Amino acid sequence: MVNIITSDEMVYNENAVYRFVKTVQLDSVSKSTLNLFAEARYKLYINGRLAAVGPCKGAAALKYYDTVDITDFLRIGENRIEISVLQLAAHVPEQEFAHLTSVMHEGGMVLAVWGNAGGVEISADSSWLCAKQQGWGLIKPEESYYVGMNEHIGAAFHKAPRYRNAVVLCGLQRLDDEGATYTEMRPWVVRKRPIPMMYFKERAFADEKGGIYDAGEVTCGYVRVKFSGRGRAKLIYAESKVIEENGERIKRRRDDENGIVTGDYDIIEIEDGFQFESWWFRTFRYIRAELEGVRIEQMDYIEMGYPLELCGAYDFGSDTDNRLFEISLRTLRRCMHETYEDCPYYEQLQYAMDTHLQMLFTYQLTNDDRLARKAIDDFASSYICGTITQSRFPSMKPQYIVGFSLFFIFMLHAHAKRFSDFAFIGRYMHIADGILDWFLNRLEDGMVRRSNYWNFIDWAEGYDFGQQLTRRPSAIHSLMLVKALEEMAWLQERCGGGKDYSAYAAAIKQAVQQSCYDSGKGLYSDSDEKLYYSQHTQIWAVLCGLVEGEQAAALLQKSKALTSRATFAYMFYLARAMEKAGIYAAFDQELDAMRGLTKLGCTTMPEVPGEHSRSECHAWSSLALYEFTAKVLGVTVEEGVLYIKPFVGKRRYAKGVCAAFGSAAECEWKVEDGKFKMKVSLPEGRTAVITMPDGSVLEGAGSGEYECEMCRQ
Repeated sequence: MVNIITSDEMVYNENAVYRFVKTVQLDSVSKSTLNLFAEARYKLYINGRLAAVGPCKGAAALKYYDTVDITDFLRIGENRIEISVLQLAAHVPEQEFAHLTSVMHEGGMVLAVWGNAGGVEISADSSWLCAKQQGWGLIKPEESYYVGMNEHIGAAFHKAPRYRNAVVLCGLQRLDDEGATYTEMRPWVVRKRPIPMMYFKERAFADEKGGIYDAGEVTCGYVRVKFSGRGRAKLIYAESKVIEENGERIKRRRDDENGIVTGDYDIIEIEDGFQFESWWFRTFRYIRAELEGVRIEQMDYIEMGYPLELCGAYDFGSDTDNRLFEISLRTLRRCMHETYEDCPYYEQLQYAMDTHLQMLFTYQLTNDDRLARKAIDDFASSYICGTITQSRFPSMKPQYIVGFSLFFIFMLHAHAKRFSDFAFIGRYMHIADGILDWFLNRLEDGMVRRSNYWNFIDWAEGYDFGQQLTRRPSAIHSLMLVKALEEMAWLQERCGGGKDYSAYAAAIKQAVQQSCYDSGKGLYSDSDEKLYYSQHTQIWAVLCGLVEGEQAAALLQKSKALTSRATFAYMFYLARAMEKAGIYAAFDQELDAMRGLTKLGCTTMPEVPGEHSRSECHAWSSLALYEFTAKVLGVTVEEGVLYIKPFVGKRRYAKGVCAAFGSAAECEWKVEDGKFKMKVSLPEGRTAVITMPDGSVLEGAGSGEYECEMCRQ
């Protein structure tokens, strides 16, 4: 069992920062590792350099400790280890604000640290000096959806800290400690961090004009500012510039010289100079500095994120598409930290629908599925028997979105198809069973009746706060349930299970067909009222096989005229429906809305199309990562089989490297003199099923060059 330390100044349920300091003398430097846990967060500095931030995001019953290699931060002689610990209130009045909703915090402040520094044992004991940071506070954000953390640095911050010896508490219980014996579990039970530590890179701003600092792209990092003088500074963070017209703020060119920089901010009071570093990461492209009596001598930032390693470079034969892929990749990176995130500026929360897409995008680019596995485990941890998984997790505020729980099953299915790790997926089959039971118990006339939970589908025009207008049993939730039942039946064949989910799926499909198909319009209604029609219902009708072939193609074609159509959130599912209906070639036109962003100064993908997008960095919009790799290059892995089926369309060239079997598959093709020519390089010892544009299929194909006559796709 590991000791835990705190401060005798700690007041329960406060927002505060504490500094823990220890000095170590070293005669030599050898391999050194520290293990750390804190409630709610810590930042580790060694000799003034940021070494780590954590602990890994978890939940009340799912806490993690980090293991940090500190060797490169140490030196011979005196070494100063400083750990800044963030305390966050767990319970706040309704009219106040709960910061960092994505970080689980229980109102206290504790630190556990153990390991060694250059051969010197480090442990949590009373030899650590501790001081509460005076003059530090949090600002309630002006943006109503922002749940991050902005700071107010007051004058008292600059007074010398009043250090005193740390207070030792009862121990930390480690679930990976084989020698431990547990009776009653203590509040701090932890397991080893399942993902790598975040990367740090020091970055300079690309430009500064009139007090506006431009990073050149939307980024995430710890902002550092060296001030001189005495006075006050306000740092305002924005993902893009906006234009004010007729009382509204709209977005056209994100780098418009006539645009303004507005958003959430830090306020810093300065006495005789000061070096500021934001405690939590900020998301920004632009930072506007409003200064009173002070100057900025230097401003830079430490970029941070998940260490996503790509298998190789890409070229899709079009400058526009290469640019679209680049900004999509940047968006995914900015939405990957200790969890996947919907967006890094606002919620910073791991939502199930967003995460399902981000996983699929990640699988194409890297063999690292650690963050995806953690996400599955996170959502599983949100499940309570008799309910469904939460729509976002970890989260201090529980939220349920009906359809999002089905995406948990889609996550299991997608991971199993990609990696065939059925032992891993088998751990969560009982939760998938529970989710499906909840839905099956809510059937009314064979369809899923409306819930008092949020019935969000998409931010589509004609919807009510993302929900379909009908109050009757929902066709779309019923069809999503059919898809989940079918995927669960597939999983049961490989992982085991007793229920006949295929029979349930067939019965629900029949109910939707009888109640919601409008033969006069040739469309499926959102309910049996036949008052509302949306493209989303048609998409799921195709995806679950309710309609196929030419009828499916006609259905999707008619859906283009509907008011409620897929936004960026649903473009992936529209693409899969068009692919299944045999009209994928027409999807290229749907991508034009995304291609247009490359001419608007966007460096990441916004949440929704148009001038009123709230978030400028929303990874559910990173569709190009999948379409350009899985379709244009045509490289996918399913159930241990590598498939290569390039979609040429209007292109004449494409090249890229996709993740496959712990290695990579490289594909390069071109159209020349009426012929399709392709060169593939596969992982050692692997073969592929190659489908050429002329329809010929090559089973067991290896690395090499392939050619065929071109024909229309």
